[in-house]
Amino acid sequence: MIRSWILTAFLLCAACGIAQEDDYVSSARIDTGLVIIYTEDGNKFSGKYIKADEQYYTIEDVSVGEVRVKKHQVQKFVMLRSGDEIEVTLVNGNIIKGTVDIQYSDKIVLRSKSSEKIEIPYSKIVQFRKKGDVPKEKPKSPKKLEEEFDPDDRVAYAFNQRHFLSHNAFIPKKRTGVGRTSMFVLYHFDYTVLEPLSLRLTTLGFYPVLGLKSGFNITGDLRIGINTDVLILPLYGQLILGGYLHPMLTYGDIHNNITAGSLFLFTNEFFYQNPILAFAGNLRLSSTLSLVSDNFLVPYELFYSSKVSAYLGIYSLGIRFTGDRASYDGGLFVIPQLWQELRIPIPLISYSTVF
Repeated sequence: MIRSWILTAFLLCAACGIAQEDDYVSSARIDTGLVIIYTEDGNKFSGKYIKADEQYYTIEDVSVGEVRVKKHQVQKFVMLRSGDEIEVTLVNGNIIKGTVDIQYSDKIVLRSKSSEKIEIPYSKIVQFRKKGDVPKEKPKSPKKLEEEFDPDDRVAYAFNQRHFLSHNAFIPKKRTGVGRTSMFVLYHFDYTVLEPLSLRLTTLGFYPVLGLKSGFNITGDLRIGINTDVLILPLYGQLILGGYLHPMLTYGDIHNNITAGSLFLFTNEFFYQNPILAFAGNLRLSSTLSLVSDNFLVPYELFYSSKVSAYLGIYSLGIRFTGDRASYDGGLFVIPQLWQELRIPIPLISYSTVF
């Protein structure tokens, strides 16, 4: 239902100018031993466990050597434990059946039916399987994407906490930093010190912009957030402050969401009560591609001294490519009321990285 609403919102924006992780098993603390990993695309990896980080499992597969498996692609994670019955095929073709007694960093010890201990170096194993272990069948639906997305993906939170220009009510994970550069700002840096609070420093030309953002879950897929940026500008011997306050509501998850909010502009002398209205969204198309849209209704009175009860529409649509550590945005902005003067869309290109 969420994806249907988001797709509808994107189509409306263009006219104007979740997937869930299925029963994914995260690893308990593992120091050494044999593991079996089944992935969503039907692959099976079995071998000695090496390590795990926030995104990958690393194992020494008995067939292909060292492999890294993305956690959000794991369907089933099996750890061999003491007492498990297994069947081991050795490099010389012999097959040994027994019960796991203990696992070391370089070998596994089995106990045969006669209680005899059998030591097998991992280097001699070409195949093994646990008795009764089969991958879980997933119900298939043509409405789902081919690849599921981890709703707690650290990289997704880093890059998808914003659209092109405006923010949504998500923030990066704790102790996650995000750096970004684009055509409009030289560089900006987000860092989540303590959830749900994210700090931001932006350089606009040679002038610093300080930012603060927070977001909370209200109920289900609905979140509320608030974001602010303050420009510090020394001018004519005095310090001028200017910025905006952006309260917002976001519906959806970190991969697929729509956001509605208002941007209240202010300086150290004025507070504009007639806000800029913002409507935006992200729609995940695949493991690496997303649609992104940012749309604004700007009051005419920001440009003209007379009070005019009308808005200047700014609409956009573009693509976000997301890798393991970086993302790239490319899109076009259109202002219908100024089309006669501009004649061409306004491009936006940006690059982000996570650390």
